[in-house]
Amino acid sequence: LEKISKLESEEKDTRQEISASSSGIHMTLTGEGITCLFHYSSKVGLFKDKHKSDAALGVAQHIVTTRGNHITANQLTKFNKFEHILSLYLVEDKLKEMLYFIKKDIEDVELRK
Repeated sequence: LEKISKLESEEKDTRQEISASSSGIHMTLTGEGITCLFHYSSKVGLFKDKHKSDAALGVAQHIVTTRGNHITANQLTKFNKFEHILSLYLVEDKLKEMLYFIKKDIEDVELRK
């Protein structure tokens, strides 16, 4: 966890401001983090594309990393859990946060029934 905190603080320190005129969906993840998120999104069937490479082509043209770089389809398909372990921890934390909010919203709805 100490490594994660250190990586997060370094990432925040090096984050560049993105101009309002740049196009794309600006994410708070690095290219590695986006690759991890894409890999698991593909693995659970979130994309209709038959092949992961086809989904990568569609996604890549719209995504901008935290440093303001456009990600490539090739990057998205090059997942390596051993090389991306620190990014996996960061993505895991984001997914846990998302799950917390989803569960909270479900509970709110169930309480109003």
